Amino acid sequence: MIDINVGGWSTCSGSKATLYIDPEDKQVYTFGYVGNASWPMKAHHRIHMSIGTVPLSTVPDSLKTWIEAHSDEIEALIAEFQGTKWNGNNHIGQWSDDADQLQETLDQAFQEALNQNEIHQYWDAEEWYSGDPGSVIDAAIEAGSIETAVENELDNAQMNGAHLNRDDAEQALRALLNSCVENRVGDKDVPKVQELLAES
Repeated sequence: MIDINVGGWSTCSGSKATLYIDPEDKQVYTFGYVGNASWPMKAHHRIHMSIGTVPLSTVPDSLKTWIEAHSDEIEALIAEFQGTKWNGNNHIGQWSDDADQLQETLDQAFQEALNQNEIHQYWDAEEWYSGDPGSVIDAAIEAGSIETAVENELDNAQMNGAHLNRDDAEQALRALLNSCVENRVGDKDVPKVQELLAES
């Protein structure tokens, strides 16, 4: 049984995330970092092995589903781990001769899943709203609160095969509503929009 621990990486500028296999604890996890190239110390010492780079827009639940579907391949790679060996300074991971090929095959499968959208990505919320901003504003007014409006948009997006990040969706909706007020878009609705913004 593989333990899966993915998600929680930063999405700020300069962030990156990588998917790793931990053969000692039989775990697959994501390691997020900001700035120059970085990795867990056990990956540096070849104990943990990378499967590939995770796009920051990746939906964690979708990534978990992909990992579960490839658990046999992951367990086969874990089985090639032969423990560690002291090199005078550190304990270095030892893998069989077949491990690199198994890792490469998993990496290729992972990249293909990303390219084929088998592993889903979050839509840019501003882009999602830009398709029909007037309807988004009307729906928010009808919902009666920004929180409810965001929930409705998340559900609507998912029914149409898209995923929105909740925090991004709320931020983008607030920006759209503020723009409506500032630019007096649909003047008759401006007071209602102001009420929505004031209540949250």
